[in-house]
Amino acid sequence: MLKHSILSFALALGLGATAQTTTPISLIPQPQKMTMGNGTLTVDSLAIVSFTALPSENALKRIESNNIQTVENTAIPEEGYKLSITANGIRIEYGNEAGLFYAKRTLEQLARTSNYQLPCIEINDYPTFSYRGFMIDEARHFFGKAQVKKMLDLMASYKLNTLHWHLTDDQGWRIHIPEYPLLTTKGAERKGSMISRGTEEWFYDDTPYGKGMFYTLDDLAEIVAYAAERNIQVIPEVDLPGHMVAALTAYPEFSCDPTKNYEVRLAAGVDENVLNVGDDKVIDFLKTVLGHVAKVFPSQYIHIGGDECPTKVWETNALALKRVKDEGLKSVHDLQPWLAQLLGKYLKENYNKDIIVWDELLAHWPDSSEIKPVAMAWRGVEYAKKAADKGFSTIVVPVYPMYFDLMQVDDNEAIVEETYHGGYGVNRMREVYKLNPVAAVKGQEHFVFGTQANLWAETLRNSEQLEYCALPRLLALSEVAWLPAEKKNWDSFIERLQAHDELFEADGYNYARHAFRQPAPTALDSLRRFAKEARPGEVGYPAKSAYKAVEKILKRKKATPEAYALALKTFEKAPITLPKDGQKVRLYSASTYYKKKYAGASLYAGKEGARVHYTPQHNAEEVWTFTARGTGFVLRNAQGKELLLTPEGKTAFADYGTVLFVKPATKPFRTIHYAHGAVTLTDATGRALFIAPSANIIASDDTALANPATWRMVTEPQQ
Repeated sequence: MLKHSILSFALALGLGATAQTTTPISLIPQPQKMTMGNGTLTVDSLAIVSFTALPSENALKRIESNNIQTVENTAIPEEGYKLSITANGIRIEYGNEAGLFYAKRTLEQLARTSNYQLPCIEINDYPTFSYRGFMIDEARHFFGKAQVKKMLDLMASYKLNTLHWHLTDDQGWRIHIPEYPLLTTKGAERKGSMISRGTEEWFYDDTPYGKGMFYTLDDLAEIVAYAAERNIQVIPEVDLPGHMVAALTAYPEFSCDPTKNYEVRLAAGVDENVLNVGDDKVIDFLKTVLGHVAKVFPSQYIHIGGDECPTKVWETNALALKRVKDEGLKSVHDLQPWLAQLLGKYLKENYNKDIIVWDELLAHWPDSSEIKPVAMAWRGVEYAKKAADKGFSTIVVPVYPMYFDLMQVDDNEAIVEETYHGGYGVNRMREVYKLNPVAAVKGQEHFVFGTQANLWAETLRNSEQLEYCALPRLLALSEVAWLPAEKKNWDSFIERLQAHDELFEADGYNYARHAFRQPAPTALDSLRRFAKEARPGEVGYPAKSAYKAVEKILKRKKATPEAYALALKTFEKAPITLPKDGQKVRLYSASTYYKKKYAGASLYAGKEGARVHYTPQHNAEEVWTFTARGTGFVLRNAQGKELLLTPEGKTAFADYGTVLFVKPATKPFRTIHYAHGAVTLTDATGRALFIAPSANIIASDDTALANPATWRMVTEPQQ
């Protein structure tokens, strides 16, 4: 059946055939089939690139010169479309509204990656997998509605259609449940956060975290509606009955030992404290929570976790053992699948919902069960095969290579100023691209719904790192989920990828830059950046005269590259502004290198020596009084004690501390030879204040730029 309509897009179309286009096609994911035509279609403006008015298309105004013809064609697969661009206009055929939406996304990419010179082309496109997902963990780190919407925009641009939203865990509960208000007061807040680089000593930032960091049911509904406008279903996860320490902190009566004092967990890993599934009030609690979730989220599926649930506390609990006996179970190991079946039946009968679980829950799943959960095969693709053999459908999410909290590259491949330092291994984009979700289920491909990447947040600190971990690997994921394995081509993908860093920049996304061929900045680029970042006369930065010299050459007409280079060299060697005697200053790390990234961490006076808060707390303990002593300074804490570098290379506080000299950080490191405003604080022997992995300050002679002996200084406002 064909159904015709004419849509008015905000296009200014310049008509006219040109010679065979040489514009490279940089679409990601690559369409199933493309046939190049002759010529281009000039698009002066394309309001379709904005998501702000979808799905109503209020932003798509009149057409200056022509129309886009849209044709509903039910013979086209779901989410599929045909796009024809000729010198005379644009025609879209689509199977359903999702197909029309994706045709627009393809137009968007074509326009933005071709400088709005649309190539004449015929595209026949549709997804290989119906499930194309991305998981965001907000239990460990809360990003908020604005950031989630930003990630949904990104997902839609690359034709991903499912957000798996991990909202509860040991480290925080993020869903407000009216009947259980303590979940989002006590259960959302923790005393600090784990800081882990994956290969080094962990330490715990003692900045309180989580107050007010949760979603109301209305907030969740708002995100669901926003996602639906972008053809994205949102599947919530309430992980149970393990990973529930945050809930036990709020309601210890749900545990196997209500006399214990539970605290929202700081560390990653598995906690033996789990829900007491032998207690009927725990079952009532879970049904209440899942009932609210089922009403808010229209998706067919609800994820109920089921992973990493120790049974130790059940083995000695009377209620748990009674449940085993009453339900005719073999042992406490059967309690978890029993609970999942109970809740799966409850959701099916009351809300017509099905459940998703992590793959290990299938190990004890009875063959006779009427509930058939979808399993997320996270331990490896072979678990998709094991699930299929038992008749279970799967979503393939193997930790290697689809866990995006792992680093994108190792030390040897990283650029100096990587945004993210966490993770416990490396998942390279090439390995993501190589994944074939159905490789292990030959002859049983119909059991695999699709694939997704998981971005756990134990080692994430902010939205900048969230985006960095996602990009550009999310683009590789999009092509894995859209194309069959035989149509993928790594070399082609990398070439097409090169056009997308400009899109990330324009849309305000952070991303890993090592995947892109970027020219080195020129002297003029650097001078412009320093003028933009100017801090004339501030401590640690050049004097006003140095910035005036930069402004002067930038205003000069027809300055030569040699003149810019000389001006840059002069600026980088300019003396810095030193603190005044008695001036109060805060010190923030300028270390941006890979696993030694502490940038922004604040130096503070701990009980036994100096340390850093990974997240600045803006407390008095972070304020240091610089007292002149000779040509250097001693640093006094709020109690008037002076910072001392001990002979053993540690720090302490004493009546008479170590004289430190504030100098520009000048020791080159790899490609970095200058860092605007970065200083070192060294004693007379060259030992510098250096951040150790434990967050303690130690003495080190390693003063290289972008490393842990470099700092930036911020003057405390006078009271």
